Amino acid sequence: MMLLVQGGLSIPPDTEKTHGDMNCILRAETPIMPFAYRVHTHQWGSVVSGYYVKHGEFKFNSLAKGNPQWPQAFYPMKEEIKIRPKDLIAARCTFNTTGHDQVTRIGMTAGDEMCNLYIMFYTKSRDPEDHFIQCANEEIENVNRALPPDSDVPLPRNITLEEHAAGHRRTEPSPAEDDSKKKSHAKKRPGIQPYEFETAGNTQYQFDDNSFGEDRMDRQLPTRSDYHVIKNWPSSDVKFGQATGVDLDLAGNVVIFHRADRKWSYSTFDVRNRFRDAALGPISVDTVYVIHPTTGNILHQWGKDRFYMPHDITIAPNGDTFLTDVALHQVFKFKPGESNSSLTLGEAFTPGKDDNHFCKPAAVAVMSSGDFFVADGYCNSRIVKFDKTGRKLLEFGRAFQSVSTHMFRTTGIPPYSFNIPHALALAEDLEMICVADRENGRIQCFSTTDGAFKFLVNSLAFGGRLFSVAYSPLEGGTLFAVNGPGNSKVQGFVIPLKTKRVTSVFSPNGKGFGEPHDIVVNKNGSQLYVVEINKPYKVWKFERNPTERIGKAEDQAPVSLPIKSVSVPVKNVPVNDETLHHYVSSTKLGDSLEEESFSTSVMIMAFLTIPLLFLIGVGALLRLRSSVCCNKRKETKSFAEFFPPSAGFEKLRMDDESETENSDTEVEEFTKPGFRKTLKT
Repeated sequence: MMLLVQGGLSIPPDTEKTHGDMNCILRAETPIMPFAYRVHTHQWGSVVSGYYVKHGEFKFNSLAKGNPQWPQAFYPMKEEIKIRPKDLIAARCTFNTTGHDQVTRIGMTAGDEMCNLYIMFYTKSRDPEDHFIQCANEEIENVNRALPPDSDVPLPRNITLEEHAAGHRRTEPSPAEDDSKKKSHAKKRPGIQPYEFETAGNTQYQFDDNSFGEDRMDRQLPTRSDYHVIKNWPSSDVKFGQATGVDLDLAGNVVIFHRADRKWSYSTFDVRNRFRDAALGPISVDTVYVIHPTTGNILHQWGKDRFYMPHDITIAPNGDTFLTDVALHQVFKFKPGESNSSLTLGEAFTPGKDDNHFCKPAAVAVMSSGDFFVADGYCNSRIVKFDKTGRKLLEFGRAFQSVSTHMFRTTGIPPYSFNIPHALALAEDLEMICVADRENGRIQCFSTTDGAFKFLVNSLAFGGRLFSVAYSPLEGGTLFAVNGPGNSKVQGFVIPLKTKRVTSVFSPNGKGFGEPHDIVVNKNGSQLYVVEINKPYKVWKFERNPTERIGKAEDQAPVSLPIKSVSVPVKNVPVNDETLHHYVSSTKLGDSLEEESFSTSVMIMAFLTIPLLFLIGVGALLRLRSSVCCNKRKETKSFAEFFPPSAGFEKLRMDDESETENSDTEVEEFTKPGFRKTLKT
């Protein structure tokens, strides 16, 4: 069987015709003879057409054409067809979203779309690899623009097939059926209730087994952004292909790893993960660019005639450059300024899972000691630690793929389980290595010493896919991550480790990324760089907003002060008692505190004096009345006798000790007299 599939399409709303194209060259030992086909989309698909082009010609021959809204079945070919090796096979899905008001993406759920053409064929080849052929997206760009004009014209209506596809439903449902359909749009199965998401509040889900750590699912997704994109960076004359890796060198320059004109499609590897295009040779242009972080100009470039399918780049603390090539199944280390690798791990073009082989290694993270980790990767689902000489020290991880859809990958996937460990983030100050578990849509963190599991981070905002993760020591440790096309907006995330929850998001002008592949952040968290692998190939630069602080909305307590009247050039004020007191007294902040404190004191004294005078008057009147009434001479009493010390007042505590040694009272901390005193001392 052959499967043609389009996997990266975004279908706009209220559009009569949107094309999803795919094509590839038949790489088989013998011809194939198609005899049946099946088309498949969801509700917005109107027609799927297939063609083939003989090698050396440029004429599209009809292969298949079907209405995806008709019964899902294999239909016979109208004539005998033979497709030979090196022939081109092409297909187009056409979608009609007229009347629909939302963007629709290719995905796995009923609300998403799909674009598939299945071809059943027979062949004389006995090689199992020739029995199942995958063709995804466009191996050769722009070819499908020349498809016949009727490629997107729907087939004539067929009432019989339409009724059969509808399941012979009655045109007028009974009132009871109509009411039941209005209650829920979810398809129900016996014993299964439709799942309803909560829409308010934040809920943290935990595994029943505490050893699994915490699986945090943010129900109320953040919308604020602490970062903004830098426009017109890099320079407009910087051109590259699919940018798959990005890092910063010791001077702060941006280093990217790209594929030039090479692309990874479904036909790039066979079923045994062997690279099919080795005969093309290595990429003939430079694949590593060093870009100035401010001007955006290329400072240096290298890497031509060396790599076949670049993936990741990492700059070590000592300046060494580590790169991974998924076609070669190898990891390389280059010394600064050298063109030959000083260390090569893995055997060229030979996938494997042992101490001497990798299978599409995805990423590297390097410690200051020279020891390094490899995410191995697309096939092996493991993390391997090596010493600086390349000797294996540690290995952990196993393959795991959830049977549920991305949206429901919340709990139940155990630690150490990976579905493509795609990127690594080293937090050496915390003795921790974090892994972007791509298709499980989460981040897992482990000990750098023994690989012990620490915790995981998950969020509905990830949408079931998490492509890359980076780390900054900022504010006790902060993770930065990017997701990929899936069930949520494609964007970046800021995750402080003290909460392990998404507190901020970022993307170009808030509109989302296309297909981000890697991310890097500088040490103080002030700059981020994200590379994309879809057109237009791009490396984005972000800077933190000057007034923003990571997680400030959750961490900072509100303080009511007359901010609008304050102008405090803190950088120019010497920090000592005398100048600080003089500065506060001479600013509007000092004036406002003095004036407000004075008016408050007058009011308090007035309220205390009036009752006191009243009590003195009443006491004097009673004494005078007693003397006149009884006509007796009594000894003069002191004023204190009218108010015995035990009549409702306690002796004022004069020592420095408080009733509670560790007082956290916010009233004491934020009263204005206390604030003023703090400034003066």
